[in-house]
Amino acid sequence: MTHKPSASASASYSLKLLVTTLLLALLAASAAIAAEGPRIGTVDIEKVLGLLDSRRDALETLEKRSRESEQTLDKLRQEIERTSRELEFFREDSSEYAARRDKIAALQQQFAQTADRLRANLEEAAEENLRTTLAQIYEAVRKFAAAEGYDFVVDARAVIYAAGGRDISLDIAQKMNKQYKEMQNELPEDTKESD
Repeated sequence: MTHKPSASASASYSLKLLVTTLLLALLAASAAIAAEGPRIGTVDIEKVLGLLDSRRDALETLEKRSRESEQTLDKLRQEIERTSRELEFFREDSSEYAARRDKIAALQQQFAQTADRLRANLEEAAEENLRTTLAQIYEAVRKFAAAEGYDFVVDARAVIYAAGGRDISLDIAQKMNKQYKEMQNELPEDTKESD
């Protein structure tokens, strides 16, 4: 007499076979992922900064502001020199001499205050641009890493050795430059910078 498995035993066997097959497939996939290891990218922030069109334009704008500041200070310097030369036309005990001497002192004080203010404004603008640009770089790295399937992206300058890591600095700079150009093209003509 042959024993035929019941329908429920056959279904149970099929379910066990399916579960076992799925577990083996999952195990094989996990082993393949583990063998491949995490996907690691490196980014050289200084390199990206040097390649960004937006950073170049911002530095040019800061340089222009610096030249304008220097022109403002040159005007004050010339006024101090002119007033100093006028002193030799007056006697030291005259009211004109005292007035010119007081004017020179006031101009020197104005020069120092103006120089400090202009320098502080330029430094603040440079620091703000750097902070903003770094935040944009970090966001671009995050988006790129997520889109390209990177598990980790580390600063290249903080890593001495990384087997299999890929430098994505150029990719990041290219994506950011493309976005910057698109943004510049969308601006009305009268808001674009002119030289």
